[in-house]
Parts: sequence; C-alpha cells; structure tokens
Amino acid sequence: MNFLKLVLSSLYIIILCQCNLINPEEEFPSYLYIDTISLNTIVATQGSNSHKITDAIVYVKGEFWGIYELPAKILYFGNDSTRIIVQPGIKENGNSFKRVAYPFYTTFIQKVWAAPLHIDTLDISTSYTPSTVFLFNETFDAGNILEAEDNHAPVEIETDPVNVLEGGRCVKMTMDTSFPIGVMRTISTYTLDANSVLDLYLEMNYRSETDMDIYFMGIIGSTVIQTYKVTIPDRDHWNKIYINFTPELLSIRPDQFRISINADHDVENTSTTIWIDNMKMVYQ
Repeated sequence: MNFLKLVLSSLYIIILCQCNLINPEEEFPSYLYIDTISLNTIVATQGSNSHKITDAIVYVKGEFWGIYELPAKILYFGNDSTRIIVQPGIKENGNSFKRVAYPFYTTFIQKVWAAPLHIDTLDISTSYTPSTVFLFNETFDAGNILEAEDNHAPVEIETDPVNVLEGGRCVKMTMDTSFPIGVMRTISTYTLDANSVLDLYLEMNYRSETDMDIYFMGIIGSTVIQTYKVTIPDRDHWNKIYINFTPELLSIRPDQFRISINADHDVENTSTTIWIDNMKMVYQ
C-alpha cells in the first residue's frame, strides 16, 4: 500500500510539472502613453520653441524598442522598476520615410513601475543640448538675414498679423509676372571647419503658395558650388522642417557657405508668395 501511495504521488507530481510546462504562467504587458513632446527654449539665445517633433524613439531596459508616431500607446514587458529612454524624433528633410532622433534635442530618461496592464502616461519635454551651437538664430522681429538675388523677386519684411506666425514679423518673397523667379539667400556667408562638425542642420518655419527648392552654396576661393538639397512642397498653413546639411558640408568642405531658397511664380495666380520665420542653423 505504501508503495502504491508513493507511485501515485510521483505520478501526480510529474503530471503537475507537465501542466506547468504546457501552460506556463502568463506574462501580462504594461503600457506607456506619450501624447506629445514639448520643447523648452531660452528665447533670448535659442529663439522660438516652435518644433515639429513627430515621433518618440523608445528604449526599454537599454534595448531599442521602436519608433512611434505621436500620440502613441506603447506595449512593453517589464519587471517592477523599468528604465525608459525616449529620444525626440523628427522627419529629416521633411521625409516621412526618414524618421530620426534629432541630435540637438535632449533625451528623456525615467524609471516607471511596470505592472500588468497598467498605463503610464509620460509627460515629456526636451530642450537644446548643451553642445548645440547656433550659427544663426533669426526671428525676423528685429532684423533680417535674407536677401533677394539681383533681378529676382523682392524679399521683404511681412508685418500683417494674418500672415505672421508669431512675434510681429516674418520675411516674405513674392513672385509675379514681373519677377517670375525668386531666389532668396542668406546675406552673410558662414565658415565652419568640416573636420570638427558632427551635425549641421537648418530649422525653418514656412508657409508657401508654391514649391521651394533648397540649395547649399559652398564657396571655395572664387568658385561657388551650388548643391541641390530638397524640394519643400507648398503649404497653406505654417509648418516646420529640419534640413540636414551635414553631408554637403563634409563632401564639399567649403571655405564659406550660404543657404539659398528658390521658387517660381505659379502662373495660374496673380502672385505667388513664400513666408519664412524662425530660421536657425545649428551645429555640434
């Protein structure tokens, strides 16, 4: 009898273990929710806090978890205290297929308490990194860094509140039958040592009644090397773009450079206008 009890007990234990192997304890996910990522700036030195942060680039426990378009609800598996890292993401050159972490915005790091099916809402703000250097930072409220190329459409200061994004002014270039081609470029030339620059970006708010072509104008001695960068489609409302000029700087290695914005008059309209605000060129 004792032998029979021992056999039955052993069989019970074996069956119980097999059931646990077949049906292991279910692991329930936790969730993160990110609505938006805001930008804080020191207005006097860093200008407007206008931004176009479209994505959250997420790491969980040090592992890359994914790129999420905002707002986003993010599923993850964690145990108790879990370290979350979020990098603000942008569309480089306005390209929806090139979503990257913006190298000039600080990274968000926080520990959350992972609990089954619990949703943690992350309130995320970012700012410019300490290594960010502003080559120029133009709000157009007190000055203007842009000019028209000779014999092309004029570049003027816009003060009509209907057309201004923020502050009291922005810049505009209007084309018509008299001046069908517009070429707007930085008045000054700029100098950077390509060997010491990791990243070079142009930030710009814009509204446009026609497409704009953006060029990098590298100057070596008396030679100007004008390199096409990107075409920005027309927009009937204000938008922001981040343009990566690092490849042009590193490939041309100019003594100096300028930025040029080119556009043509839309003949279906009496006039065609482009508005620009908050131009910043940053590097590190």
